[in-house]
Amino acid sequence: MLADVESRTGKPVELRPEPQLDGRARGTYAVSDPDRSRHLLLYDPAKIDLLDHIVPHELGHVEMFESADPAGRLVPVVVEQDRQLARKNLLRELVATRRVLPSTSVSPVTDLWIDGTVGQLANFPADIAIEQDLWRLHPELRGAQRRALELTAVEGHEALQPQVVEYTPETVLTAVNSMNYAFLKSVSRFLGQPWMVRPYEKTPYKAVGEDLLSMFAAGQPATLAGGISISADWAARLGVKEWVRWMRVDRVAPNAGRLWTS
Repeated sequence: MLADVESRTGKPVELRPEPQLDGRARGTYAVSDPDRSRHLLLYDPAKIDLLDHIVPHELGHVEMFESADPAGRLVPVVVEQDRQLARKNLLRELVATRRVLPSTSVSPVTDLWIDGTVGQLANFPADIAIEQDLWRLHPELRGAQRRALELTAVEGHEALQPQVVEYTPETVLTAVNSMNYAFLKSVSRFLGQPWMVRPYEKTPYKAVGEDLLSMFAAGQPATLAGGISISADWAARLGVKEWVRWMRVDRVAPNAGRLWTS
């Protein structure tokens, strides 16, 4: 698969460990890499045991990006004025629901909520399409894919824990858990693993997640433009469309580790 991508795009793939991804992502395609002569894939060295899934998945993002018209190669960005408004709204939610955090932790925690939500929003439509294609087109990778996705489900379920719900604004809870449901419902179908979505059965996130899946099915997730369009629809449904803007990659300052911030 790696050789195919290199042959089709005419660029080598460079794989590099990036410890700063810890807690943010297992891997990422560094689309804002200033060296346009290569495809730079970063991975969390603590997740090296999942590399057989991380690399094929990120190559899926490479192919989507490279097949798009240059003018349509957009990346998600959270600009400072949007971030400030999102912070205020989230803090207002915390106060209204008595989900109060120590004042010293509010700012960094709210930024983690914003970045994490936008990261999922920007990537999940494409992620669903990529995982479906990997399963269908690359049966030799199914063992690694199954192992990685089962771990994804276990990690996703952590956002349903009472201690997380108690201190998280409703907007973030709904967005994160509904997107997790949509992703896990999709992959659970071809994996034959209904346990992945069982924890969402009696939650409000299932209904919202089904709405997201309907938008996914109605769109064109296999293309970069189609995935961005679905992300925009999801953002509107989740009430976070003001959090993110889409900008041409050649107009965004290089920031390979955190592609959705500026």
